[in-house]
Amino acid sequence: ADADPPGLGDDPDALGRHHQHLLERDDRLRLGVFHTPLDVARPLAELALDEFGRVPRSVTDPSVGGGALLLAVADALVARGVPPVEVRSMLSGGDIDPLAVRVADLTLRRWSFRHGLGWSGGPVLAVTDALAGGGATADLVITNPPFGGRLRRPATSDATSALEVSEGLGPYADVATAFVLAADERTAVDGVTALVVPSSVLAARDVEAARRRLSRRRRLAVVWVDPPRFDGVAIAPIAVVLGPPAGPSMVVRGGEQIEVPDPGHRWSRAAAAVPPAADLATEGSVADVAAVLAPFRDEYYGLVDAVEEDGDGPRLVTSGLIDPGTHHWGSRPVRFAKRRFERPTVRVEAADTAGRRWIDRQLAPKVLVASQTRIIEAVADADGALVGVTPVIAVVASGVDVDHLLAVLLSPVAHALVLRESAGTGLNPTAIRVTGPALAALPLPADRVAWRRAAELLAVDPLDGLPEARRTMLTAYGLDADGELAGWWESDVGA
Repeated sequence: ADADPPGLGDDPDALGRHHQHLLERDDRLRLGVFHTPLDVARPLAELALDEFGRVPRSVTDPSVGGGALLLAVADALVARGVPPVEVRSMLSGGDIDPLAVRVADLTLRRWSFRHGLGWSGGPVLAVTDALAGGGATADLVITNPPFGGRLRRPATSDATSALEVSEGLGPYADVATAFVLAADERTAVDGVTALVVPSSVLAARDVEAARRRLSRRRRLAVVWVDPPRFDGVAIAPIAVVLGPPAGPSMVVRGGEQIEVPDPGHRWSRAAAAVPPAADLATEGSVADVAAVLAPFRDEYYGLVDAVEEDGDGPRLVTSGLIDPGTHHWGSRPVRFAKRRFERPTVRVEAADTAGRRWIDRQLAPKVLVASQTRIIEAVADADGALVGVTPVIAVVASGVDVDHLLAVLLSPVAHALVLRESAGTGLNPTAIRVTGPALAALPLPADRVAWRRAAELLAVDPLDGLPEARRTMLTAYGLDADGELAGWWESDVGA
């Protein structure tokens, strides 16, 4: 009994992959159901077993789908010398979808057959709702829960488990967050939880209650920030492994494992893998010398009817036009409100009340900061001739000139501090979703002489002067221009 029954081929994961495609693409997106590819399942299984450090007595997947994660764990355990019959006895799982349970059952029965255990018999799989609570605990809980969709709060008072905890979460917490909590509840006290989750779990405000709760009993042992993207998934996935409180934390990026300080509930700090910056020499913050203006939907829609091609008004600048130290207005086309513009300008009188207020506040010397970028991208507007549009943030100078502000915002220190708090809130785990409060809280350097020298470099030539200005700003913050943070900036950021 060492060959498959006819017709199944050599791909151990074929049934699971085909199961996903039984759903229409729109249904998969709506339900957040995506099969875990083996190039994600196998490394995650290895990371989880390494964290557990011994042979588990039980392994379960409460959102089993096509069974890829249990399959990967089974293969990893056999490769570590565990007899297949023992591996099979420790596996269990469930799913709310009866067809998924059937597919997983067939996949794992096939695994048993190929390991000489026959076609009959297999792991215990059941049609269950993981968010309903209950179920036996396991040494290892490994799962890829549904992505997307705001969490539906229970309508009755008898809700239990993760859904009870969800009442402490923000209104935009999603189903995947509830699964993190449910998986934790199913994990033995000294066990390990491994999950594929949206990158927003790292830092989203509405998930903070969940991270705080988890950090009281577990630590973030591993965060894998760049697993292969799933077929059809718009949301960037990451993988996390939660272990007992004692032990190191590490980030996996580009196949490399990097040990990082325990981030507590601030998981983005682990994902960022930024060197500590506790010894910064600072004096004051950006909020002391500038007004930070962050637009919302009203400001965007307030400009929709006011933008025209190459008029006499202020020039409209989107995030896509901003690069560090410069902008590309007039040389790079943009789309705004479903229209294409080569040289977009704003007719102030055509804006509505919210739009006009937003314009008026920006007609002053300022720095415009893009969002959803790999590094902080900002450009000085000393003449107040530009108008940024959502999500561009305007940092309007009051206590210093715009070149001093630009030197702070483009410094490696600013990037490191923002990334530590925001990794995971962008469109992918390494993108920065810049916020107004984060910019306002950035510290100013204590060495004013070095700060002025950096500002002068940017004033003369913000492009050619930028590399030296960044090195000078490290000195302004009391850091070694060739030290750990500088090395991280050059090797990891590469800017």
